[in-house]
Amino acid sequence: MWVAPTWLRLSDGCVWATVPPRSNPCCWLAQAIRQAAPQALIFFECDPTHPMPHNWGGEENREGIVFAPHWYDALTLMTQKFHPFVAVDEQTGRAVFGAGRIRKSFAAQLRRRKDVAAQHFGGIPTLIGETGIPFDLDDRAAFRSGDFSNQAQALERIFRALEDNLLSYTLWNYTPDNTNARGDQWNGEDFSIFSRDQQQNPGEIHSGGRALQTIVRLYPAKIAGELLHLSFDSRSKALRFSFRHNPTRRAKRGFRAPLALPGRCARGGFRWALGALPGAAIVNLCPYRGTGCAYADDCASIGPSDRRLRPTDFLV
Repeated sequence: MWVAPTWLRLSDGCVWATVPPRSNPCCWLAQAIRQAAPQALIFFECDPTHPMPHNWGGEENREGIVFAPHWYDALTLMTQKFHPFVAVDEQTGRAVFGAGRIRKSFAAQLRRRKDVAAQHFGGIPTLIGETGIPFDLDDRAAFRSGDFSNQAQALERIFRALEDNLLSYTLWNYTPDNTNARGDQWNGEDFSIFSRDQQQNPGEIHSGGRALQTIVRLYPAKIAGELLHLSFDSRSKALRFSFRHNPTRRAKRGFRAPLALPGRCARGGFRWALGALPGAAIVNLCPYRGTGCAYADDCASIGPSDRRLRPTDFLV
């Protein structure tokens, strides 16, 4: 679609622009944004109901471009019900049965999005621009019972598939004025992880949250090297990740890997264990009495029986 005339204005952090005639909209808009905000990241999205593009039509300079496709659990989304042992493969349209096969299918569907960025967009980063689940499942049963366990299970399947691919993502959505009756007040949807109708204590930060036992997750905040594997079990609160240490990434007191411990996950503290694979360190955290604070020091030299997590260090 071509529109005119040409102009650009940066106001209150927003770029206002009109695409000139006979120009490529994506290319011109990216260039226009960079003229006003050179350090801006440009997120290139695509809707899950359409085929993924193989050419974004943009500029050759892909620095600062992020592929941000959307992805949803199609069967849960379309039926407004959680089916614990059935899902749909978006590519084949066929049913997938069994929890293990569903996890592999979801991971493969998300992996295809990473592959598009790698094969067609020059290896630009991938961030899932939208994912989530409707909270008004089963004819809004959870609103009457207060039991959001189906929603939590549906989200857990999504999060595990994201973690299997080491993907960053944005969760759709947070609506501060969501209510059970009106939902997100957008398109008849109710995807918000918060609702005023679930809020009992406005002074408590988690009050009003939905399925937070799954949404609030443990994760490594920083890695001094390459992350190889990540998994978090919201039921057991057990975190497992492995990474290949970059020896050039060392702090004054040696290498450190800080872990983010949200308060809802850290209650009761953790026990930890370290192991090693060739060229990689493995870190395991499981709920335990005592402190939940630890650092992994000098992981490049950690052996299978060598434990170097110090409970006196504080995790960010």
